[in-house]
Amino acid sequence: MTSLIVKDEVRSTNIDALELIRNGKVNETTIISAKEQTEGVGRNGKKWNSDGGLAISIVDSTNLPAERVTELSLLSAVVARDAMKNAAPDINVTLKWPNDLMVNGKKIGGINLETAIEGKNISYVVIGIGINVDKFPVLSQTSSVVYKATSFKDEGVEIKIEDLVNHISESFSRWSGIFNDGQGFAEIRKEWLDNSAVKPGQKIKVNRNEEETIEGNFKGLDKNGKMLVQAISGKIRVVDYGEVTGGAMFATIEPLVQGK
Repeated sequence: MTSLIVKDEVRSTNIDALELIRNGKVNETTIISAKEQTEGVGRNGKKWNSDGGLAISIVDSTNLPAERVTELSLLSAVVARDAMKNAAPDINVTLKWPNDLMVNGKKIGGINLETAIEGKNISYVVIGIGINVDKFPVLSQTSSVVYKATSFKDEGVEIKIEDLVNHISESFSRWSGIFNDGQGFAEIRKEWLDNSAVKPGQKIKVNRNEEETIEGNFKGLDKNGKMLVQAISGKIRVVDYGEVTGGAMFATIEPLVQGK
């Protein structure tokens, strides 16, 4: 069973979802959607304004070991892409590790995952999904890279937010059933790789905050969804976080200059 909560405006659908967990009010999969959120954030705490788009959070219980949280990120991306494909079959949405949704190298949406931990396991996951429907931010900044953005409308497709919410609900029901608390992750991993914006062998850079930049060839994903990069030295690096960039695969503009 799935409970659906629809609101016009919220501070953040993830904030509402976490409050439900804290108050013990999540007895089944719960989806919270809003046309606008005033305090929404994306990955790494970046502000995201959903005006003209869809903000949605999915709350679900799980018993997955905390070190396997990357699997939930990839599951979330597969769910979002599947829903968007069903809503707009002519739009080819690809996935940028770990949780960006891309169309023609431009960002059309993203995912922000939050978890509740009990002991060594994840007890609840909140999957925050933001999708540009009618318009998009002028700049979509991630780390030091500024990505061009797009929306369904700018790609020539008109969709109703209500329809997109229904598609997300249906896709989550399907793919979470396949995932089955990690037992079916191999199929999730395959689906993600089949729709990756970066293909094995392509050159990429992974910016890991200010710690380091890894340059090399994309070699796929390990069994738990962490990214494999063959560094220039020839060594295979297992990457569990970072921002991926790569040649002409993503449409970028000049990095923002502080204070301008």
